[in-house]
Amino acid sequence: MMRAMTRHLLVAALLLKCVGVAACPLCMGWGQPSTAQRLVSAPQAVLAVPTEDASRFRVIQVIKGERPADGTVEGGYPRSGPASADAAPTNAKPLLLVSDDPLPTWVILGAIDSAQADWLRALGAGKRAADMSPEEWRARVALVVPHLHDPEPLAADLSYAELQAAPYAALRTAKPHLDAAALRQWLADPQLAARQPLCLLLLGISGNAQDAAALEQRLQAAWESGDTANLGCTLAADLELRGAERVAWVESNYLADPKRSPLEIKAALLALSVHGHTNGAIPRERDPVLPGVHEGAPRDRRIRRAGPCGLAVLGRGAGLPRAVKVGSPAAVSGAAGDARLPSEESQCQGTRLFPGGRPA
Repeated sequence: MMRAMTRHLLVAALLLKCVGVAACPLCMGWGQPSTAQRLVSAPQAVLAVPTEDASRFRVIQVIKGERPADGTVEGGYPRSGPASADAAPTNAKPLLLVSDDPLPTWVILGAIDSAQADWLRALGAGKRAADMSPEEWRARVALVVPHLHDPEPLAADLSYAELQAAPYAALRTAKPHLDAAALRQWLADPQLAARQPLCLLLLGISGNAQDAAALEQRLQAAWESGDTANLGCTLAADLELRGAERVAWVESNYLADPKRSPLEIKAALLALSVHGHTNGAIPRERDPVLPGVHEGAPRDRRIRRAGPCGLAVLGRGAGLPRAVKVGSPAAVSGAAGDARLPSEESQCQGTRLFPGGRPA
């Protein structure tokens, strides 16, 4: 019993330190450089076709910057080469090339029909992901989501990359434009396994009762096996479809189950945190994790610091691995004079796990 209690992590307040508008942490690869962000960052971009010289390309349309003086550019594929056969040049499709000053060589991002030129200009005129406001993210999602299942592979890849970087609140605004049937096909395709995190989130936003039942089966299998692959995204999608009434299930099956691993608990907290920040399917006032933490058996709960900027509410004798990053202690509420609460000397500026919930 004591051993189980030692492993019993009840709550970790603010699993991630989030400042401002942040990408959804459930999408694997968030914060990573993407082809779409490379187009945004590049000062120059063109559509061009190959010439007899394998390293030179004739410009047919300018996407960003000024047209080269001689109408040609010198370039090639990055060291990793074409992403797929669809990215290789064909007689029918021009290539999208970008240039980062002051490098003279242009880099090929892939092949795409020239009919996409206006959309590429709008995409390239956007801001870096880290610099966008909530309103700008909503506009960005509206721009790219119609191309998520585009028959042009590069257009679909660019759309996917931007949606993967978007905050969850912005993703929810795409619901009227999401194709749930296509998302189900993606989930069933083993060749698209890397896209399952985003696909699960979008299916939670656009799905129906049958999808909720399928997610429940997936979660039951994961719970029985202890599998954590895409667990956070599956839980978030399940919560989106079922609403606040499902929070109790997550609490009892993950946060309050001493047999759950740290990775399972982390996934559950991430799923709850993205919904808490969004104030959508789960209202912020529901505050599903923090209420009751300080009630009853106070000696069985203690608050420990986890690094200089955070704290966690732990079961008696429990520990929090240093690798688990937490945020501001303002996320936890407690009675005045509670000796277990650290002082407010921390100057960390993390946001609350469930902003708008009980005051600290």
